[in-house]
Amino acid sequence: MKRLQKGMLRVALCCVLFAIACGIYTEFDKKRFRKSLQPLSLVEENPVHTHQGGDSQTHTDVPIMDTVISTIESPTGDYDWRSDDMNAPTDLADNTDPWENWWEHIENQELSADVPEDVEDYPPKDWHRTTDPVLFAEYYRAQLTNQFGDLPQVDILADGYMKIKAEIPMTLDEKIEHVEAMYDLFPDEKTRETIAFLKEWKASGNPFKMEFGPPPPSPPADQFLDIKPFVERYGWEDGIAKFRQINPERVVEFERIVNQHQH
Repeated sequence: MKRLQKGMLRVALCCVLFAIACGIYTEFDKKRFRKSLQPLSLVEENPVHTHQGGDSQTHTDVPIMDTVISTIESPTGDYDWRSDDMNAPTDLADNTDPWENWWEHIENQELSADVPEDVEDYPPKDWHRTTDPVLFAEYYRAQLTNQFGDLPQVDILADGYMKIKAEIPMTLDEKIEHVEAMYDLFPDEKTRETIAFLKEWKASGNPFKMEFGPPPPSPPADQFLDIKPFVERYGWEDGIAKFRQINPERVVEFERIVNQHQH
């Protein structure tokens, strides 16, 4: 029993000694940690000033923090920041819609141009109603140039129609050249036959005379087909005259029916 009590006493003593050792070690470690820390610099409190005057005011002086200031070198000479691009006069066109400027440019070009560039506007759509011979020829030339380009046939046709409108007779050679130019641009069997007839007429030595004024009346349909070839070959007056030599009674009947047809 005594031995048990002595053992328990020893155990308790050991525990007490161990606790004391731990406390001593902990205190020692705290002191070492404190010594390893850097001393802190105390921040001075901002002084408070009171100004005496009509109204006493109290404010706190805030110290200006040291900052790194990067200096900007200004150009030499009399430089004024107020003359910067932001305040300088600018071109208004630079701040507008570029498409708007473009259409304004196109409109100015159209207004200043002597001849419209749009082929659909020149010649005008009703150019064929023009009664002035020179203007008619100009419109006709422009129309054919738009269709075929700048070709010699275009000038031949325009000059020929100017004479026709002005009732200026063409020579037989001019007439052949005119019809040939027509055939080159507008090939047609009827036109080809006309060229052959004119060349045959020229080879025969017969006189050529252009007639102006309203066209002669055509014979009634399906009647006097025997006279029609003479009219087509020799013209209205000469064709009737030649057929009169063959069948004068037929010509008298033909003229009577034509007069009835006109009225």
